[in-house]
Amino acid sequence: MCRLRTIPKALEYIKEQDPKSDISEFFIRKLAKSGQISTAQSGSKIYVDVDVLIAYLSGEKITPTTIYVD
Repeated sequence: MCRLRTIPKALEYIKEQDPKSDISEFFIRKLAKSGQISTAQSGSKIYVDVDVLIAYLSGEKITPTTIYVD
């Protein structure tokens, strides 16, 4: 099951795991908008799967997808 979070909540999760992380909300948003990580969108909200985000940041090869929910 994916753990979808808004970008601010995804950043909060990463900061909990690694308080010294320099990852920013802007960086996560840039990855999401460029299609480098999987996202789900509902209206103007963008959700990212934190497990996929962490895998991407760890250098793992991922296949991003985007899901639009009305």
